[in-house]
Parts: sequence; structure tokens; C-alpha cells
Amino acid sequence: MNGSRIVLLQALKILLLAEGATAFLLKPSTTNEHTKANAGRSLALNGHISEWRDIFFENAPQKLVADSDGEPVREVCIFPFPPNDVLVQGETKELCLYEERFHKLFKKVTTDHAGIVAMGFIAPPSGMLQCMPLCEVENFRTMEGDTGFGNTSILATIRVVGRAMLLDVQEPEGGIEEGYMTGWCTELADVKSSDSDEDLMDVYNDLASRCEDLFDSIVSLQDKISSLEEKKQMEALEKSGGSSGENEVVLSEATLKRMKLEAELGLDDDDDDDDDDDDDDYLDDNDDDASPKSTFEKAFKIAKASDTQGYTVSLFDSDSTISPTTTETSKQRSIQDLTALSWAYFSKDLWGGGDEETIDNIDTMLLKYRLQALNTVDLSDRLILVSKMLVEQKNRLKKKQEKLQ
Repeated sequence: MNGSRIVLLQALKILLLAEGATAFLLKPSTTNEHTKANAGRSLALNGHISEWRDIFFENAPQKLVADSDGEPVREVCIFPFPPNDVLVQGETKELCLYEERFHKLFKKVTTDHAGIVAMGFIAPPSGMLQCMPLCEVENFRTMEGDTGFGNTSILATIRVVGRAMLLDVQEPEGGIEEGYMTGWCTELADVKSSDSDEDLMDVYNDLASRCEDLFDSIVSLQDKISSLEEKKQMEALEKSGGSSGENEVVLSEATLKRMKLEAELGLDDDDDDDDDDDDDDYLDDNDDDASPKSTFEKAFKIAKASDTQGYTVSLFDSDSTISPTTTETSKQRSIQDLTALSWAYFSKDLWGGGDEETIDNIDTMLLKYRLQALNTVDLSDRLILVSKMLVEQKNRLKKKQEKLQ
């Protein structure tokens, strides 16, 4: 599949999408963010994508059914988003729904669709991206009284657990002002392969090992760049005659970051959590200063936990302690681990930091590759895409290193 396919929509539908694309967004959330149900009107939703799969949609258009190659055609509710809000497997987003039409859509999601909703990405000027992330509503909270919007608001957290191919968009009931968006889709998943196919698994593992090597070299380059920036800072300080205070030391951002990393390497994060029985520790939001490798491990675990494509995964079995990037031949990565790490490399948390120009460049790079990854149905294609992204980032860092030397 080359690039993102586009479903052309009538002007009425496009206007509906454009009008509501960002109206309900509260803030973007990444793999670090896991909103648990709070007291009051907060509710945890027990729905699951398997329940949505079991629903029989008897009113599915026969033409779509005939053209679906045997894949079930299902109805899905669609929240409109701009493309730069794209999420990949395991990532979350928090929404604030304050328009009445989105309240109606949310009610349909939770009562008729087992808590499953799709993210529809607008592709101006005339369509939507055909590939959509499928999300579960993890929890929601109703805010009554004066919310600043003149009515009740709903705060909801959605998490990506799958993908779908949009076949058709249904006319909104009630017109533009009161209607909401639904459509017909088929699920999109990787082409199935078996662990018994040793040759194919060897290819996957070789690609994953290449990605690991590239990632390690990027981490090493980042450390060298931090050292060079620290050295430049100290040289500039010496040339300026030092600070006004005899013992005052001015530390650069790179120096502080390096000190935090060195401090972390000497600490065991689990020491303070011995009495914590929360099985969701890997989702806690206390890793702002985590090293790149620990950030990747966390993104990997979340992507694996969110995988719903035909096999059962337990985060707490004996294999969960094995590094997803192990290269030991006696511990070849499973298809579940390979799939999870292929998504984990696209985590936004993994590529944050730096000056404004660096952040803009990384955001542009990530958006390009995340949109392409959304359309992949072959694990090897996605791992190759990961390696291309890592090579691009490595080359960018090399240029930065050369400028500092």
C-alpha cells in the first residue's frame, strides 16, 4: 500500500469535519499518559474491541460487503482530527467534548459500539485519510455546571488498539449543526505469520536487530553532542571571565540533562515501589527524566499490552522481563514482541527534547513516518520504515555533531 489513500467526501461532509476538527480536543497525550478514573462522575468503561467485533451490523451496504473480500463490514463512529494528531498503537489522547453533537456521538460509541471509536484524519481540501486508528474509550468523566462552554462537558481518554480502513462515510443525521459522523469500515491488520515460519521470523529479527543497532548509535551520538555542548558552554564561561560569584556555576541545559541521566543510571526505580500493588505501574507518569532506552522499554510494553490482533499477551508472564531488543539466538523475539517494538520506535516520548528548531524537525519527521506506518500491513515493511527513520535521525545528529566539533 503506497501512501495514505483518500476517501473523497461531499462538500457537506468536509464542512462538518473541518468545523469540528479541533473543537473538542483537550490536549494531546502520548504513551506516558494514563488517566485513571477519578472520584465523582468518573467512570471506567469495560468495553473491548472484541465486543465491537461481535456486533452484527445488519444494515451494512451490500455493495460494500460484496467488495470487502470476505472481511466483515462494520459501522464505526468517527471523531475528526487534523493529521498531525495521528496516534499509533498504545498511545492515548484526552478529549473534551462540549458540543451536543459530540455528546450524541459519544453516547452511541458507549451504548451501541462497545466503546470503540475511530480517529478520522482530514486531508484538505477534499477528503479524509482512508486508514484510521481504532480506539477504546478507557474512561470518561462528566462535568456539570459552569464548564465555560455553556453546557455539560465530557472528558474522555481514548487509547489506540487497532486500525481500520474507511469504506464510506454516512450522511450525518440532523444536518451539519446537530449531526455526527459515522462510517463503514473493515479492520486493518498485519498479514498473519506464524512463529513456526523460521525463515520469516529470522528476517523480522534481523531487521529488529538493525533497528536496535541504529537506536544505540543514536543514543551514543546524543551523549556525545551533550558532552560537546557542555564543553562549549564551559569554554564560553571561561572566556567571559567566569561568573560574578566566586563559587557560582552556570550549567547549560545539556549539562543538567546529562547529570540527570547519570543520576538515574545509579538508581533502582523499583526500590520505592515494593509496597505498590498497582498492576499499572508501567503506565505511571513519573518518567520525565528517563533515559532513551527506558523510555523505549515503556513504549514497548504499552504497545504490546494494546495489541489485539489475534493473540493473547500477558505483560506479567516470564517473558515480560526479557528485553524487547535482545539479540541472543536462544531468545529470538516473538511475533508479539516484534510487532510491539515496531510501533514503539514511533513513540513521541522517544524523540522529545532539544531546541525549538530540533523539536520542529523531529515533529515533521515523526509525522511523516507515523502516517506511513499507519498504512503498513507487513511487519517487515514497518521495520524497514523504522530503520529509515532512524537513519534519517542519525544523519541529522551527525551534522549537528560536526558543527559542534
